[in-house]
Amino acid sequence: MSVTIFSCPLCKKALSLEDRSYNCSSGHCYDVAKEGYVNLLLANQKNSKQPGDSKEMIRSRRSFLDQGYYDPLIAKMIDLLSSVTSGVRNCLDLGCGEGYYLAKLANAPKLKINNSYGIDISKAAIQLAAKKYTDLSFAVSSSNNLAVLSGVIDVVVVVFAPVNSEELHRIVNESGHVLIVSAGPQHHKELATMIYDTPRPHDYDPAENLKSNFQLTNSEQMSFNIELDSSETILQLLQMTPYYWHTSQQKLAEIKKLTNLKLSCDFKLSLFQKKNQD
Repeated sequence: MSVTIFSCPLCKKALSLEDRSYNCSSGHCYDVAKEGYVNLLLANQKNSKQPGDSKEMIRSRRSFLDQGYYDPLIAKMIDLLSSVTSGVRNCLDLGCGEGYYLAKLANAPKLKINNSYGIDISKAAIQLAAKKYTDLSFAVSSSNNLAVLSGVIDVVVVVFAPVNSEELHRIVNESGHVLIVSAGPQHHKELATMIYDTPRPHDYDPAENLKSNFQLTNSEQMSFNIELDSSETILQLLQMTPYYWHTSQQKLAEIKKLTNLKLSCDFKLSLFQKKNQD
């Protein structure tokens, strides 16, 4: 039997893993799926029949990211986290998708991460993540009601995913950090210009969302350009973004004809430390 960071979504007690089942002292049991993940999302916590990103979005994201286009972003994330910690006991990727970012961080020698966990509300994403990254731990759960014990996480990473400030504050330990990666103003501006008549720059400020529970300790913006040289890769990029759902059939047909696309990548990396509240 092994103790985990996960908590029972019904009674909030600690879950222990034994013989491919997560069990709490109240007798609630959650079996490990064949892919290796556990589903801790209760039916009444779903906002739709299949919440989160679709299989199409997830598979497109994996195909795109596996080509290494965002490797500079990974390197910057590792540098920022290594500047505030010399070792990580428990790292959680919140909204982990198909697991790409978590796997990169888990294998970074500079971070010395002992245990790596990924949570997403999308069952399709977690299935794909657990099947490929068998040495990491994955669970289906909602960011608004995390099936995670209080104060057990050293580092939380959030890449293009929603967060709940109170839940983040609850699960992070007293010296814990949160790294949020969001889109900078010019992120994929070339693609937005093709889709919208009057595209608006990204203006999300994670500090505004987290200010009551976390102190912003570092904020950096990084930009670089990439060139997509096939219609397949261009479509994969589009399908992994929210832009896809706002693209008219006419503009989608035009984008599918492209065989080359130069794109601006603009990221905002915000590093926070937990505020200790009296």
